[in-house]
Amino acid sequence: MDVFSIILILAALLVASYTDIKTREVPNWLNYSLIATGIGLGLIKSSTALDWNFALTHLLGLAAGALVGCAMFYAGQWGGGDSKMIIGLGAIIGLPLEMRMPFFADFLINTIVIGAFYGLAYSFFIAFKHKKAFLNKFSALRESRNAKRFRNIIFFCIVLILVSTLIMREKFYLMVSLVFSVFLIMIWLVWLLVKAIEESCMLKMVDPEQLTEGDWIVKDIIIDKKRVCGPKDLGISKDQIKQLIAFKKQKKISKVLIKEGIPFVPSFLFGFVITVLFGNLILLLL
Repeated sequence: MDVFSIILILAALLVASYTDIKTREVPNWLNYSLIATGIGLGLIKSSTALDWNFALTHLLGLAAGALVGCAMFYAGQWGGGDSKMIIGLGAIIGLPLEMRMPFFADFLINTIVIGAFYGLAYSFFIAFKHKKAFLNKFSALRESRNAKRFRNIIFFCIVLILVSTLIMREKFYLMVSLVFSVFLIMIWLVWLLVKAIEESCMLKMVDPEQLTEGDWIVKDIIIDKKRVCGPKDLGISKDQIKQLIAFKKQKKISKVLIKEGIPFVPSFLFGFVITVLFGNLILLLL
């Protein structure tokens, strides 16, 4: 990558990370500027070098970013701002036609790896910040019917695995069974932790005026026997926000329960810096 593109992306990611942490929102003007700049760079390079492969490289990067962004958005993992950001980054980074691992692929892999650790660290941070509420919710969830049912199923699976292994009397299979049993227990604990963090630290009541496009609504909002919005919408739209504001003026609604997601753009920033400095983390560790 050229120095100009690296500086441009770093500046954009610093601004986006700040706004994402501060307001849980990435400005549309920033994302659209990245997309336009990426296309513009491709056209300028192509017209200067009289080679349309440059424009094609940036367009392929945009398409790859759109594919990843849409997949993550409709899977409910990213918000609209995150998805638009990856499209803009793809447009600037580009996807060359050479038969080698492209920079954009290295960047995505590093972002996923770093994002996992970042998400875990952020979850523990907010759990510690809201320690009392988190511990109360964790205790309540642990004794809930669903948690007990989940625990009993895992316990039954572990007993079945261990009994089968003991009958076979093979040390290797016994070790594998023990590891798998620990893994099942970890799944149960992680489920409890994630659920407790979500319900005690990430749910928030806000006025309709405070809503922004893409906010996740926790429960269906039904007014006059008609559904206005809800969790199936993959983020609230501007028209739905206007409806809720109008309903508030009519005193049909006062507050809206939303789920605040983890600000994910900092993972893009960390992933990009790591990729520029070290390349693909997975290949580096192999």
